[in-house]
Amino acid sequence: MLSSTISANTEESVYRGINKVNYTSNLNINEPSLNSTVPIFRVLNDVGDISNNCKSIIIPENNDLIKMYKSMVLLSIMDKILYESQRQGRISFYMTNEGEEAAQIGSAAGLNSNDLVYGQYREAGVLLFRGFAPEQFMNQCFGNVDDLGKGKQMPVHYGSKNLNFVTLSSPLTTQLPQAVGSAYSFKRSKVNRCTIVYFGEGASSEGDAHAAFNFASTLDCPIIFFCRNNGYAISTPANEQYRGDGIVSHGPGYGIATIRVDGNDILAVYNAVLKAREYVMTHTRPLLLEAMTYRRGHHSTSDDSTAYRSKDEIKQWSIKNPIIRFKQLLEKNNLWNNQNDVEYEKETKKQLMQSFAIASKKNKPNWREMFNDVYHEIPNSLFAACIEMLKALEGKGKEIFFKIIHDAYEKELVPKDFEKCLLIPLPKKKKSEKCEDHKTISLITHSSKILTNTIYKRIEAKINVNLEEDQFGCDVITDKRSKSWEEANIEKRVRQGCNLSSTLFNLYIENTLKQLREDEFGGIKINGMQAGREQMNSLEDHISQYSDHYPKQ
Repeated sequence: MLSSTISANTEESVYRGINKVNYTSNLNINEPSLNSTVPIFRVLNDVGDISNNCKSIIIPENNDLIKMYKSMVLLSIMDKILYESQRQGRISFYMTNEGEEAAQIGSAAGLNSNDLVYGQYREAGVLLFRGFAPEQFMNQCFGNVDDLGKGKQMPVHYGSKNLNFVTLSSPLTTQLPQAVGSAYSFKRSKVNRCTIVYFGEGASSEGDAHAAFNFASTLDCPIIFFCRNNGYAISTPANEQYRGDGIVSHGPGYGIATIRVDGNDILAVYNAVLKAREYVMTHTRPLLLEAMTYRRGHHSTSDDSTAYRSKDEIKQWSIKNPIIRFKQLLEKNNLWNNQNDVEYEKETKKQLMQSFAIASKKNKPNWREMFNDVYHEIPNSLFAACIEMLKALEGKGKEIFFKIIHDAYEKELVPKDFEKCLLIPLPKKKKSEKCEDHKTISLITHSSKILTNTIYKRIEAKINVNLEEDQFGCDVITDKRSKSWEEANIEKRVRQGCNLSSTLFNLYIENTLKQLREDEFGGIKINGMQAGREQMNSLEDHISQYSDHYPKQ
């Protein structure tokens, strides 16, 4: 039998993996307590009255209150227009903000304009409050030529460098680690800026969220984690998403300070974000803010929420509309009335419909934009992707490519994009060290991202098999290097002095002649003289423009 002197466990632990805690002689299972939940901070009750118990809260100036209300109404009307436009097939996709206007506008009002925002996909109100114009929202949803994203993103994937709002990306939670990185950068550079990152309670289950929490805590980053807990992760209800006390309960485990706020109370959200910003800037530490709200609309236009929640539930929450709640406060303080509402809604809807009509008629971005701004220097793999796209377009792809060459010849100007050449040396022998031991083939590269040698491979079979009498073919040399040297020549059919390769010139001529064969009066001008059908086989280096009969593309 073992025996020893019994003493009380009064020492503190010294293990590196935990903060200082006392030892205990009692072996207990520590059950989670659902009784000790974090309370919800609120300022306004359900009918727009400020609670008597609210102390030290900040009420914005009257003009700012009206701006906040107008922004909520504008967001709501814009939602209805764009949602219906998707249902009519005018845009491809949309996600409403219905029911979450207070969380967005209230948080935006509590930030500094130079604070960096990372959104998920239900933060249009934040960007709207910062000054993103309604027509810019419309341009993005239509993906037209004035869309800042150049049509590369799905609708509702907004962004604005000028307004410090990072462009949204579709994958869930990727923005959280990125936001922590930005906050860490602000800390190191000692600037008066913080980062706020928005996400839903469903996104908090992603691994990126927990990595971000841990990085922010251990690196002491000035960042606000703003969780919109709207009750549903698409169709997954909150009780199937987590067992504990919501998302705010993640904070203590990572050593992060927390606030829980009524997300349908715009003044509560405003004050909570003011307080959170002051904390992260003063202490250079992260803060997790959970805004309890409700998503009254469908998750997106691809969702039917009545499949997983009742219409009675939606109706019940419609009564708790955060816009109505805030309006009641303004009315009781003689800052707004029903007549103001009618006039503002009428004028706002008119302006939004005008912006919608203009955006819907704008052209789409040039197809080449799809391949721009992906890499600083375009890799060959992206060139190849462009070629594959043109191939998939079949006749349309050939038409696009033909128009590029046609425009160059019609204007008698070589585009600046064509000034960059890819020079491929053809050595006379295996080890050639002198310039005279090489011949050079010049290939073009330009903003269309088309490599001539790739095009050549695509059309090689057609040129060899289907060579009409007035087509210009290319010789394919597949013999030994020594013989290839003798056979490789630059012929007159290539426009000397231009950076157009033989292959491109041939493709251009082939399409030209094909069109002209169908035009009874067609012809081309050679040195200012009109040349008809019978002279087409003698083309050399002097083509300047098409016949006036040739239809412009």
